[in-house]
Amino acid sequence: MMKPLKIFICYFLFLLPLHFSQAASFDWSGWTRLSAYYQKEDNYYGDFHFVLNSDVFISDNLIFKSRLDLFPFFKEKKWTENLQILDSSYRQTGYVFLYKEKGQKRKSEFPLAFILPSQFYLDYQEEFFKVRLGRAPYHFGLGATYSAANDPFSHWTSLYNQVSLHIEHSLFYLQPALFHDVSLDSSLEGQFFLAFQAGLLKADWKASALYRYDFQESFIELFGEYKQTNWDLKAGASYLFKPGQNFSLALEGKTKWHLKVPIQLELKTGGASGDIAFHPNYDLALLFWNRWIGSQTVDAYPYQIAGGRVQKGIYFSPRAVFYFLEEAFQIQPLFLLAGSLEDKSLSYEFDLQARYQRAENLFFSLTAGALYSKQQFYLSLLAQTAASF
Repeated sequence: MMKPLKIFICYFLFLLPLHFSQAASFDWSGWTRLSAYYQKEDNYYGDFHFVLNSDVFISDNLIFKSRLDLFPFFKEKKWTENLQILDSSYRQTGYVFLYKEKGQKRKSEFPLAFILPSQFYLDYQEEFFKVRLGRAPYHFGLGATYSAANDPFSHWTSLYNQVSLHIEHSLFYLQPALFHDVSLDSSLEGQFFLAFQAGLLKADWKASALYRYDFQESFIELFGEYKQTNWDLKAGASYLFKPGQNFSLALEGKTKWHLKVPIQLELKTGGASGDIAFHPNYDLALLFWNRWIGSQTVDAYPYQIAGGRVQKGIYFSPRAVFYFLEEAFQIQPLFLLAGSLEDKSLSYEFDLQARYQRAENLFFSLTAGALYSKQQFYLSLLAQTAASF
């Protein structure tokens, strides 16, 4: 067991008796997703992802939160680099592997399933500030570089053992923190860093900045958002203080028209150069910059990958969302044009997704996509259903 985890458990056991006089309550919920993926002519698999969340309300202002993720693999045509990356990366996180093959244990490079304790942390909340201690998600701005992801089924996590203080007023917020990076996409295992966030908050706009220092390099990211009733504009930019061109830029726009059939138009564009890399949770398309289902080998990609992240590329991605049956049924066509900054080759992708929300806690979706790049041509089909409880 990792030392930060031992410290956290001791802290939790010490605090709990201080609140024994107040009645505690326990809430739990979860999500279950089943998906099937096929890519001509290279690979197919079935994927099951189970998420269990629990909240223990120790007192009015002290909450303990946890989350467990279960990932059994149904079918793999061949054991490829993806599983090797998952195996090595999850060693940082305190996973539990389950092995079984005709009554015998599998070799470590062939996992049947694994359980990930992805979150366990304490939140102490007062009127104007909150203290967080433990392993928790971390998100900033657009989520281009730090993305906790709202999707409970994200294959790529953004988790940090942390001690953070969040101070928020009606006009501004401040957040100093010390982090120990245990993210799945971390290129440096066990990396410690200091981070400081600050921002201004208004009714229709917000502006914030993040400064990070890992005792070797400095990093800064800026974020701004302007929001009205029918449209939303967001922009983020980052810079790494080291020799060379190390910066990124991401822009997002969204507007909704209330016609006979409501239509939402979205646009994402930007790029990254040098040692700046986008987080895998930053959603652009079905295939491009999606390492999990985009390909099985790094060499086949039309861009570079650093520690699970993609870098040195630019993209232009418009999307339309058509709502039917009181917005229960959606059709989303997407076109993506992207290129590498090194060889200036272009990649083109077109995706079409149909999504049906049967109830608040149940949905079905079917996505088809085609990606053409200088290296290869991909055809993919992804079907999934998910339910919460």
